[in-house]
Amino acid sequence: RNILEADALRIPGKLENVRRLVAAGERTRVFDGLPMKMIVVDRRIALIPLDIARASESALLLRPSSLLEALCVLFEMLWRRATPIVLARAGALVEDAPPARAGARAEPDQLVPLLAAGMNDKAIAHRLGVSARTLERRIVELSRELEARTRFQAGWRAALRSVGLD
Repeated sequence: RNILEADALRIPGKLENVRRLVAAGERTRVFDGLPMKMIVVDRRIALIPLDIARASESALLLRPSSLLEALCVLFEMLWRRATPIVLARAGALVEDAPPARAGARAEPDQLVPLLAAGMNDKAIAHRLGVSARTLERRIVELSRELEARTRFQAGWRAALRSVGLD
C-alpha cells in the first residue's frame, strides 16, 4: 500500500508510474498534506528521512519499538482518510507518451483519476495540456456519458464503472 501526496500527481510521468504499480497489484491512495515521508515494511522495519529536503542522504532505521508501532498507527489513520485512486479499465500504457494536445480528446482514463485525487481544474487542465474551457467541456461530456447531473454523481458513477458495478 502506498499513500501519495496529492501534489505528486503533478510530477510529469507520475500518474503513468502509478498506473503501472496499480496494475502490478499496488493499492495507492492520495492525501493532501502528508506530515512526513516513511517506508514501513511488514510492520517490522521502517525508514524515515532525517532531512526531507535531502531524503536520499540519511535516514533513521527503526526496528520493532513503540515508535515503529506509532508510525504504523499513523499510516493506518492516514490510509483511512486518503482518497483511493481507482483507475478505469484501459489498455496498456504507453511509457513517455506526449501530453494530450489542446485539441485532443481527454479520455476518462486520464481525467477521472485526476479528479478523484482532488486536483483543481487548473492543475488538471495543465496536466492534460488543455485549456480550462476544454477541460470544462470534457467534464460535461463525461457527466453526460455517465448520466450524471453533478460532479459528485459523475465521480461516484465513474468509480462504480471502474470496478465493474455500473
